[in-house]
Amino acid sequence: MIMPDFVNARASYNHTISSALLTLLRLGHPLDRVNLTFSSTGDGFGRIIEQNPNAGEAVDESGQVTFRVGGFGYFYQIPYALRAGAPHDGLGLREILRPLDSSYIKAYFLTQQAFRLFDIRKDNLEACARWIELFGLDSTEWPEDRWFALALLLPQVYRLAGTEGGVRLALKTIMNLDVIRFSAKPDFVFQRSRKATALPQEPDVVQWGFDTLGLTTTLGPKIEVTRTLVVEVGPLELSTWEALQDPTEITLLRNTLDLIMPIERGYRVRAVVGDPADCPTFGDDRDDAPSMNCSLGIDTHIGRPDRPSVDSVAFPL
Repeated sequence: MIMPDFVNARASYNHTISSALLTLLRLGHPLDRVNLTFSSTGDGFGRIIEQNPNAGEAVDESGQVTFRVGGFGYFYQIPYALRAGAPHDGLGLREILRPLDSSYIKAYFLTQQAFRLFDIRKDNLEACARWIELFGLDSTEWPEDRWFALALLLPQVYRLAGTEGGVRLALKTIMNLDVIRFSAKPDFVFQRSRKATALPQEPDVVQWGFDTLGLTTTLGPKIEVTRTLVVEVGPLELSTWEALQDPTEITLLRNTLDLIMPIERGYRVRAVVGDPADCPTFGDDRDDAPSMNCSLGIDTHIGRPDRPSVDSVAFPL
């Protein structure tokens, strides 16, 4: 077998470990004859830095192929405290774990091929259902037309959950909703009046219980807790907004957000319907005025002009 060129980049493409191993498999070369090491530098993860044999050379009788791959090895996946105590010269934990790098990279490659192994396709709903259930979800709780999108999202949830990018991706992938902005709304827990700490009636009496301000004693009837995350989506057509009020769509939106939102904080979802800056006025003679931004309570409001304008409406989650 003549070794292909996996190192040199093309105009808009460079080989990664996934494409290199997949190419070798298609050429009939077994994975157990491939040795992989990490460069432990700032090169892009998975990019092929060096190869042996070089491009154009024949693989010898042993069939051994060696790749040096960009990224950090298994040593950097262990807790920092263990890494900090490892010696930088001689035999240490770094050298002991280095032989695991090859298996670590191959395991990463095999996980990337799971879609091919399970035959995940948009028209193969049975395979999508099996894949979804591997992640502990009941596929029957999701509409069949979203199974493929959900199957694409689930393998990335472990690293995207709780992030702004993850929320944007989940809402776009599952609900086809664009996120306009995120904001945080203060949230409070009100205390029961009978739990209040009373001041001493006599000046010489010292109350030893419940006397640590900010911990067991607070000023006022409420305590501020973790802020509620407000997600604004849109802009939506009025017909789209009305379709999203279906109980099935509301349940789907809730399930999607429960999958990707931080578990320790509450959330609310608001939608911008139409263009809030282009509200209809009385006597508007435009042909499209009746259909533009004219749903009372959503994007048109009656009230005092000095009150803050309402430009979004909440989902009933």
